[in-house]
Amino acid sequence: MSENSAASGLGPRYLISVVVPCFNEEAVLPATFGRLTTVMSRLAGCDHELVFVDDGGTDRTWDVLREPAADDPRVHLVRFSRNVGHQCGLPAGLREAAGDAVVMIDADPPARAAAGPTDPDDRAAAS
Repeated sequence: MSENSAASGLGPRYLISVVVPCFNEEAVLPATFGRLTTVMSRLAGCDHELVFVDDGGTDRTWDVLREPAADDPRVHLVRFSRNVGHQCGLPAGLREAAGDAVVMIDADPPARAAAGPTDPDDRAAAS
Protein backbone atom coordinates (compact mmCIF):
# COMPACT_ATOMS: atom_id res chain seq x y z
CA MET A 1 0.00 0.00 0.00
CA SER A 2 1.23 3.47 -0.79
CA GLU A 3 2.41 5.10 2.46
CA ASN A 4 1.51 8.63 1.34
CA SER A 5 -2.09 7.72 0.60
CA ALA A 6 -2.63 5.69 3.76
CA ALA A 7 -1.24 8.53 5.88
CA SER A 8 -3.63 11.04 4.31
CA GLY A 9 -6.63 9.36 5.93
CA LEU A 10 -8.31 8.72 2.58
CA GLY A 11 -8.17 4.97 3.05
CA PRO A 12 -5.82 2.49 1.52
CA ARG A 13 -4.43 3.20 -1.94
CA TYR A 14 -2.55 0.49 -3.66
CA LEU A 15 0.54 0.94 -5.80
CA ILE A 16 0.54 -0.80 -9.16
CA SER A 17 3.89 -1.20 -10.89
CA VAL A 18 4.01 -1.61 -14.66
CA VAL A 19 7.26 -3.19 -15.91
CA VAL A 20 8.10 -2.54 -19.57
CA PRO A 21 11.17 -4.26 -21.09
CA CYS A 22 12.47 -2.30 -24.09
CA PHE A 23 14.79 -3.27 -26.93
CA ASN A 24 15.16 -0.72 -29.73
CA GLU A 25 11.76 0.79 -28.95
CA GLU A 26 12.57 4.46 -29.59
CA ALA A 27 9.76 4.84 -32.14
CA VAL A 28 6.96 3.51 -29.93
CA LEU A 29 7.95 4.77 -26.47
CA PRO A 30 6.30 8.21 -26.57
CA ALA A 31 2.94 6.64 -27.47
CA THR A 32 3.41 3.81 -24.98
CA PHE A 33 4.26 6.21 -22.17
CA GLY A 34 1.31 8.46 -23.02
CA ARG A 35 -1.14 5.58 -23.16
CA LEU A 36 0.11 4.00 -19.93
CA THR A 37 -0.06 7.30 -18.09
CA THR A 38 -3.60 7.94 -19.32
CA VAL A 39 -4.93 4.47 -18.49
CA MET A 40 -3.18 4.16 -15.13
CA SER A 41 -4.33 7.60 -13.95
CA ARG A 42 -7.95 6.50 -14.45
CA LEU A 43 -7.69 3.65 -11.95
CA ALA A 44 -9.55 4.72 -8.83
CA GLY A 45 -7.93 3.83 -5.52
CA CYS A 46 -4.53 3.16 -7.06
CA ASP A 47 -1.25 4.94 -7.48
CA HIS A 48 1.15 3.71 -10.13
CA GLU A 49 4.75 3.61 -11.17
CA LEU A 50 6.26 2.74 -14.54
CA VAL A 51 9.48 0.72 -14.66
CA PHE A 52 11.18 0.70 -18.06
CA VAL A 53 14.08 -1.71 -18.65
CA ASP A 54 16.40 -0.80 -21.55
CA ASP A 55 17.84 -4.09 -22.76
CA GLY A 56 20.99 -2.68 -24.33
CA GLY A 57 19.56 -1.77 -27.72
CA THR A 58 21.37 0.27 -30.35
CA ASP A 59 18.82 3.04 -30.95
CA ARG A 60 17.89 6.06 -28.79
CA THR A 61 15.61 4.13 -26.40
CA TRP A 62 17.56 5.25 -23.32
CA ASP A 63 17.50 8.91 -24.35
CA VAL A 64 13.76 8.77 -25.03
CA LEU A 65 13.12 7.15 -21.62
CA ARG A 66 15.19 9.72 -19.74
CA GLU A 67 12.84 12.56 -20.74
CA PRO A 68 9.73 11.39 -18.83
CA ALA A 69 11.90 10.01 -16.00
CA ALA A 70 13.38 13.46 -15.42
CA ASP A 71 9.90 14.99 -15.05
CA ASP A 72 7.94 12.24 -13.31
CA PRO A 73 9.11 10.53 -10.10
CA ARG A 74 6.78 7.59 -10.88
CA VAL A 75 9.02 6.61 -13.81
CA HIS A 76 11.96 4.35 -12.96
CA LEU A 77 14.66 3.21 -15.35
CA VAL A 78 16.93 0.19 -15.50
CA ARG A 79 19.63 -0.05 -18.18
CA PHE A 80 21.70 -3.00 -19.35
CA SER A 81 25.05 -2.32 -20.98
CA ARG A 82 24.37 -5.01 -23.59
CA ASN A 83 21.43 -7.04 -24.82
CA VAL A 84 20.68 -9.84 -22.37
CA GLY A 85 17.19 -10.67 -23.59
CA HIS A 86 13.59 -10.05 -22.69
CA GLN A 87 13.57 -12.79 -20.06
CA CYS A 88 16.36 -11.07 -18.11
CA GLY A 89 14.68 -7.69 -18.41
CA LEU A 90 11.56 -8.86 -16.62
CA PRO A 91 13.26 -9.92 -13.35
CA ALA A 92 15.34 -6.72 -13.40
CA GLY A 93 12.12 -4.73 -13.61
CA LEU A 94 10.53 -6.81 -10.87
CA ARG A 95 13.47 -6.05 -8.57
CA GLU A 96 13.00 -2.31 -9.18
CA ALA A 97 9.21 -2.41 -8.79
CA ALA A 98 7.76 -1.39 -5.43
CA GLY A 99 4.09 -2.05 -6.14
CA ASP A 100 1.51 -4.10 -4.30
CA ALA A 101 0.83 -5.64 -7.71
CA VAL A 102 3.04 -5.77 -10.80
CA VAL A 103 1.93 -5.89 -14.43
CA MET A 104 4.41 -6.75 -17.17
CA ILE A 105 3.76 -5.57 -20.72
CA ASP A 106 5.64 -5.16 -23.98
CA ALA A 107 6.65 -1.66 -25.04
CA ASP A 108 4.71 -2.03 -28.27
CA PRO A 109 1.36 -3.62 -27.30
CA PRO A 110 -1.38 -4.02 -29.90
CA ALA A 111 -3.61 -0.94 -30.05
CA ARG A 112 -6.72 -2.64 -28.66
CA ALA A 113 -4.83 -4.31 -25.80
CA ALA A 114 -3.29 -0.96 -24.88
CA ALA A 115 -6.72 0.61 -24.57
CA GLY A 116 -7.79 -1.94 -21.99
CA PRO A 117 -11.15 -2.16 -20.34
CA THR A 118 -10.65 1.09 -18.39
CA ASP A 119 -10.75 3.30 -21.49
CA PRO A 120 -14.43 4.06 -22.25
CA ASP A 121 -13.54 6.64 -24.90
CA ASP A 122 -11.92 3.99 -27.08
CA ARG A 123 -14.78 1.52 -26.56
CA ALA A 124 -17.31 4.13 -27.67
CA ALA A 125 -15.23 5.04 -30.75
CA ALA A 126 -14.90 1.37 -31.73
CA SER A 127 -18.69 0.78 -31.69
